[in-house]
Amino acid sequence: MGKYLTVKLLSAIPVLLGVSFLTFALIRLIPGDPVQIMLGPEIEGTRVDEIRRLYGLDRPWPVQYVEWLVNAFQGNLGTSIRSGLSVTDSIIEKIPITLELTLLSLAFGLIIGLPLAVLAAQKRGKFVDGLVTSIALLGISMPGFWLATLMVLLFSLTLRWFPTIGYVGFFESPWDNLSHLLLPAVSLGLAFGATIMRFTRSSLLEVYGQDYMRTARAKGLSRQKVTYMHGLKNALIPVITVTGIQVGRLLGGAVIVEQIFTLPGLGRYTYDAISTRDYPVIQGTVLVFTLVFILVNLLVDIIYGLVDPRIKVAGDSAGKQKA
Repeated sequence: MGKYLTVKLLSAIPVLLGVSFLTFALIRLIPGDPVQIMLGPEIEGTRVDEIRRLYGLDRPWPVQYVEWLVNAFQGNLGTSIRSGLSVTDSIIEKIPITLELTLLSLAFGLIIGLPLAVLAAQKRGKFVDGLVTSIALLGISMPGFWLATLMVLLFSLTLRWFPTIGYVGFFESPWDNLSHLLLPAVSLGLAFGATIMRFTRSSLLEVYGQDYMRTARAKGLSRQKVTYMHGLKNALIPVITVTGIQVGRLLGGAVIVEQIFTLPGLGRYTYDAISTRDYPVIQGTVLVFTLVFILVNLLVDIIYGLVDPRIKVAGDSAGKQKA
């Protein structure tokens, strides 16, 4: 497994290079000059040219990309055009908030998704199955930003159960931290939980048709014990895959949800950068999001080996062949 993961890490380098190059090129196709946006439309001439030279924006963009890439490999993602602060330092400060939000969203989705999926699979074709399937379809169809807006209106502005905006660190006050992140986590995690419901239910129904499941039932084990002792573990492989993929969707959704709840995380930092054409911030945050997604998929590969040792052996074999 070690060699397999090494090969996967090495294969991630071209992905990071490709994403960084495309991001660097595409953001320069967005209408608007970041310096002009920062100074205002009434400022023109020498002042604009000076700032463009200061940030290296007067040079051809391939030259800018190579210089940025060299600095990025050294941990320097540049300086924000809007604030003048180090992009690397800002990302280090803001990424724990986004990661905490993502983990809470994952936890919420798994807590509601897995039990309901097991219930629906055990009650296949009955009313409960239809109800759970309908809830899953509703959760998948509901846009996260729309749900987040409704939750702010209902639970924050009308009922006043949760704070409307802001963020409190976990170590400052765990309860206040949870109260600020609960609504954003639910609005992000609902669609994820609905997706988990559908995949887990389908996977469990397929597992129920296997010979070893029928044998376990024939030995007198209850359907509940067969499900949790044998069925669920074998049904988790596709669910783990979906969870790894959904992390990317959660990170992307954080860009909008953090803006709605004014959370000072990496998502809102990216949103503000796009609005002001802050090239170094956009390039740095997209690169970090990509790196997190790659690391999550590596973690998924490790979990495969823990859930099913046969996959671990296959992974070692694949690593040896590629090496």
